[in-house]
Amino acid sequence: MAELYGKAWLIDKLSTVCHGFVTGAIYPSPMRKGMALAALMVLLTTGAMEALQTARPPKLILTNKLNGLESASEFSCSEIIHGYLTLPEKAVGAHTIEGIWVMPNGVVAEHSKNQVEFSAPGRQTAYVWLEFQDKSSGTLGDFRSRGDEPDPVNPQNGEWQVKVLWNGRPLVESKFKVKC
Repeated sequence: MAELYGKAWLIDKLSTVCHGFVTGAIYPSPMRKGMALAALMVLLTTGAMEALQTARPPKLILTNKLNGLESASEFSCSEIIHGYLTLPEKAVGAHTIEGIWVMPNGVVAEHSKNQVEFSAPGRQTAYVWLEFQDKSSGTLGDFRSRGDEPDPVNPQNGEWQVKVLWNGRPLVESKFKVKC
């Protein structure tokens, strides 16, 4: 990232100089003009223009379907909740992804920490998930649902939150509902 900020700064300075050329505010010698144009060409060919594009914010899609693309906001405690993460930019090398799944009462139900390795040219997607341990009644297994109505005593019913950390730093979070 620091490298891109440096290139963005340099491109900004070069664009100011180029604007000066066009408007006539700067009258450089032919040698300086040639050096500025050569530097601009080097930056353009090394991918520095990516620095000028606004980084996409990270995105997390929660779904009950493996490889699903449609986001869901309500889940049953008999399902696996899949979280597909889109990173702001391509990642290369070793990274750590964490999923912290918090129940409505604030208790952490699951905290997964996984090492991932992305080879060149890099990847921009990663995956977290939550699988309830006792699919008949949720993680705690103390209560059973009665029909289609959620068990009012089950602490898993209600609004949950998942927090995703990338290399130990908060990246994105999302809220969703669970009905047991």
